[in-house]
Amino acid sequence: MMKQKLIIEFDNSIQLEWNIKRQPLAQKWAELVQEMITKELPTKVMNFHFMSNPKQYYYESTRDSINLLKEKINLIPNFPTIDSINLQDLNSLHDWFANAQDITHVLHTLHMSLHSLESEISNQHVQKFPNTHVAWNTSYGKTFEDREHLLFDKSRNFGDIFLTYHHIGKDPYAIWSSNDILSDDVFVEYTQYSADFVIWFGKNTRSEPSEEFWSWFDSNYEWFKQRTNWKKRDIRAGNSRYIAATLNTTDLSPTKIKNILKTESKITNIHIE
Repeated sequence: MMKQKLIIEFDNSIQLEWNIKRQPLAQKWAELVQEMITKELPTKVMNFHFMSNPKQYYYESTRDSINLLKEKINLIPNFPTIDSINLQDLNSLHDWFANAQDITHVLHTLHMSLHSLESEISNQHVQKFPNTHVAWNTSYGKTFEDREHLLFDKSRNFGDIFLTYHHIGKDPYAIWSSNDILSDDVFVEYTQYSADFVIWFGKNTRSEPSEEFWSWFDSNYEWFKQRTNWKKRDIRAGNSRYIAATLNTTDLSPTKIKNILKTESKITNIHIE
């Protein structure tokens, strides 16, 4: 059955409704979301650039995440040799594991805070508009089918839902903008999507990469060509994403929504019709 609507309720007493596109890719994404929400609410909801001083906020978030990880890692009991190991040793490890279940969330927070801090320092203005990342700890990747990347879009209209980067690594635009090293340890081709998504609460814009980026990409094109099937200035090389749903008409203005939603806002209900 065709999925038509996505409805999200926030704890700020906001309920918003999106029209899911009829395209097969949008419908496959909606099926993934439906699967996730039958298990649990999104476990990772992060609201970016709703604060007055983003650079300080993401600096502190990055610092606190690193310190928390160090603390948890330092608390790991020493692992004994095979000759001396006993049940008390294993019980200690079990206790540590039980008290460290939020490590995945800490790592996700660190990952997103790092990207946002990079955005602040590299002055990527298009990335600084308010946006909400919605994800699940148990989400998994589905491979884009042939030519689905041709549906990628560089435009962002207020309220658009677009698929996020389901990889640990960076696409070419992120590598360039953060002045990172071009290596196989850093670059990961955008080949998969998941139920996870981003809601764009910024102004209507078109995130066209600059000529500086394309000049850098052109000079490194052969390196990327050896690792992908990309053409020159391929749409997948920039920061294009697939828009799966568009915000339905609402009595709340974009300004009102952004004033009500806060950095700490969470989702209280989500369903698909």
